[in-house]
Amino acid sequence: YIYSSHKIEAIVIDPTPDTVEYRTHYMINVNTTSYFDVNAPNEAKLIGESFDFDADDYLRYLGGTGILTSSINYFWYDGAVIVDSNTVSTDTTGLIQPISIPDIGIADLDLKLTFQLPPEIGYSETIFTDTKVFSNISCIWDLPTTIRALTTLPIAGQVVSRTDPTIPINDRLIDIYYNGTLVSSNVQIDSNGEFSVPYSLDNSTGLTFIAIRLQNTLAKNLVTRRIVTVQPASSIPGSGPQVPPFLVFFSIFLPILGVVVGGLAFYGYRYYKKQDKLSKVVNLPLENRITNLKILKETG
Repeated sequence: YIYSSHKIEAIVIDPTPDTVEYRTHYMINVNTTSYFDVNAPNEAKLIGESFDFDADDYLRYLGGTGILTSSINYFWYDGAVIVDSNTVSTDTTGLIQPISIPDIGIADLDLKLTFQLPPEIGYSETIFTDTKVFSNISCIWDLPTTIRALTTLPIAGQVVSRTDPTIPINDRLIDIYYNGTLVSSNVQIDSNGEFSVPYSLDNSTGLTFIAIRLQNTLAKNLVTRRIVTVQPASSIPGSGPQVPPFLVFFSIFLPILGVVVGGLAFYGYRYYKKQDKLSKVVNLPLENRITNLKILKETG
């Protein structure tokens, strides 16, 4: 609430002040008798929707009692410029009712509330400089570095404001699309704007896109997309059933061993056939016999 001191004094303007005795001044203390008991916004608000207050955001008298069914002035600022203003009322307990957010395409807006109850001299006020207002969405994707066909793809990320990525779009519902086909609807975003949905890929490969659409009461088409490349399915580690090491060893060693054994068997067979053939040949010393025959023939 507002508290201030005011000084009241008289200034003599008579040209002959010696006839007036000026002794002192008078102080009065002024304060408002109301205040805003409100919390800082913790949920992102879409322009055009309503700025909802928490269930414990009240306009109160100094003693803590709610100020019932009273009008509050509100002002939306873009920097120093007022872009919208109106009044909003409290309910029968003093709870502040929702305020319309101007749909002017600007998301960086401040909100000021003021209240004055006659015959008060001053007024109560509160200002929200971090209203968490957004106009469209983006996504900080959390996808695998390599995406392969016939695997389960975790579609995950954090939904944030497109103009201010430090503002998470929290506690809302989104729809998820893969290559233009709706694959999951009414996915709940958590309090930090994060989500994760598993999706089983078919054997299609190449460029495709993943998209999320934010549900909203204004039926605005708030969509963000991510283009990804799907690689062919592979049996590399981590992409399917693993082959035991001993099977890998035998799959390599046995063919080599078979070639070696086959070569040795063929060489042994050839060697055996050669030895068998040599064993059937008889060497007869006929040279001396032929010479003797020639001598006997000549001598008649």
